[in-house]
Amino acid sequence: ESVTGIQQVKDFFGRVQNQETYGRTVIPGDAAYLQVLPYPERGKPEDFFGLSGDVRLVVNAEPKEVHIGDPITFTMQLTGLNDTKVRMPDLSTLLGPGFDIPDTRSPDKNEGTGKTVVQTIRVTNSAVTEIPTISLSYFDPISEKYKQAESPAIPLQVLDTQIVTAADLEGESR
Repeated sequence: ESVTGIQQVKDFFGRVQNQETYGRTVIPGDAAYLQVLPYPERGKPEDFFGLSGDVRLVVNAEPKEVHIGDPITFTMQLTGLNDTKVRMPDLSTLLGPGFDIPDTRSPDKNEGTGKTVVQTIRVTNSAVTEIPTISLSYFDPISEKYKQAESPAIPLQVLDTQIVTAADLEGESR
């Protein structure tokens, strides 16, 4: 708001005082137009699902030494996103076979240009030795090209799982 004029008012004792009046000044201008272009089809990867910006990816998993079926907290952090509301692809597609991924997970955390996804996963067989490289396609609007954000594979040590039978629970009698 800015001073738009002066008016005369009486104070508590009846004296006439000059008082500034405030208001908004509107200056009309030309309308702004924004044209939203679709993602280019040329060079679009098959696995592209809408990420754009200068995307960086960091993946972590804890613990890294597990028995088959033990929970692993899998965290995927993306930064440099133009839109953090984009829906992430299914983790089973990214991780491949050998992992059990529940249908439910914690809500994604969107902060600034970043998005954090946290999911509990479980190894389902002893042939799994790592969480594989995660690769996400994104569009870089500055270079106007599709690129890949990648994280390195995370080695896992999968320990033998002891199978407990009813006899083990009751104790063997000899």
